Amino acid sequence: MHSIKGTTTYGRLLIGISIATLLLTLATAEDPIKCFQCSSKDSNDCLDFTKLQAKVCSNTAATKCFTKNDAGTITRDCMGDGDCTGENCKTCDGTTTDACNNHNICKKCSTDDALCSQSQVTDIKYNSICDSSTTECFAQVKDKKVERRCAAAQDTCDATSTTCKKSAAALSNQGFFPAKRIQCYQCSGSECSDPSTATILAKPCANYVDNDQCYMTAESAAAVVRGCKSDDGTKCSDDAADKSNCFTCSADSCNNSAYEKIQKLKCIQCEGDDCYKEQQASDAKDCKEKILYNAEESCITTFTKDGIYRGCLHDNPSLAEECNKDGTSCKKCNSGDGCNKEAEENTFTCIVCRSDIDKKCWNEADSTGQKCRTGESSAQEGCFHGIWNDVAIRGCVIDADEKTKATCLDANNHQCRVCYAKNCNKDKSSSAPQSVTIFTGLLVMMISAIWYLN
Repeated sequence: MHSIKGTTTYGRLLIGISIATLLLTLATAEDPIKCFQCSSKDSNDCLDFTKLQAKVCSNTAATKCFTKNDAGTITRDCMGDGDCTGENCKTCDGTTTDACNNHNICKKCSTDDALCSQSQVTDIKYNSICDSSTTECFAQVKDKKVERRCAAAQDTCDATSTTCKKSAAALSNQGFFPAKRIQCYQCSGSECSDPSTATILAKPCANYVDNDQCYMTAESAAAVVRGCKSDDGTKCSDDAADKSNCFTCSADSCNNSAYEKIQKLKCIQCEGDDCYKEQQASDAKDCKEKILYNAEESCITTFTKDGIYRGCLHDNPSLAEECNKDGTSCKKCNSGDGCNKEAEENTFTCIVCRSDIDKKCWNEADSTGQKCRTGESSAQEGCFHGIWNDVAIRGCVIDADEKTKATCLDANNHQCRVCYAKNCNKDKSSSAPQSVTIFTGLLVMMISAIWYLN
């Protein structure tokens, strides 16, 4: 009986020692570390550590976390044997509270890579691991080209700069840079004749300069070149010797014209007396003629021998030639549809006088005309000059009575003549056909009288 009690007591002692040893072991063992554990192959959140939650490592022996870049695929995890080696891997000492593998991810490319300047650099091959979570992403224009990478300590950007950028967010140096750089069609040859029917797309210029422009130049419909004024060796640069065939513009994709283009500008189109008053822009009509890619669309208001004319510059070649000269009365505009709508003063006048009141009216009529009395007139109605009872009378056709109009408009009646231009009724009365007719009539009467007396 005594031996049984001794054995039981000894067993209990061994159990107690074992439990104590286990508790001591558990008390002295380190808790497993926490790391970010993800792959960008599964989720893009892995590229931005601010979107991740630290997880306890299943490998309790792990003491480090890592961030690895495998051809653009980013992996974050707990460090195991052979998990992370080489320059494309960043490691850190793990803790039981926070994940240390919170390295920022930025885009990296050099000025030697055209896509670094001309694309948004979204391809994963440009992913780069920075040294820490506080390392910012950096982009700058360098010798007209773009460079992107993780920022170095010495990198600084002026707060107002448009050609240098530092920012803390992951991948914040991707996208077109500078953000407002112009995008142009850039091509040559047959595929370049009409971008609307081709597969080419506008893209940022290879070089970045402030206030860059797109251009188009052509020798024929089949020999078209499109690009950026900042391109190396372009025929349309500011210092090019001959830019006569160049069309330049300042908006994205604006060099998209066909060799011959349909005019987009709508113009007021009218003639005659009602055309002098202000017109409604909503009455503007499409222009009819196609024009060359580098021709400037314009609406015009001008005055011809027939009066006022409003229309499209290129729809009337003879007027276009006159309107393109300096010092003409032609007004051009292209500020918007119907821009040639403003009211115009009717400048049509005729010489108005009577020789029984002003002797100069016979042969020396003042060339300064007067406005017509009874209403607006134009060269279409005209001026008149006639002789009645040895009195020369000049004036506007619309001011004459119906009998006088009939006489003057009768081509077979030489007593009066009508002309169709401003102040055109200034011929001398002594040499006018109507004067000759009167003289001839008197001469016939005198000869008849002499013959009768004989």
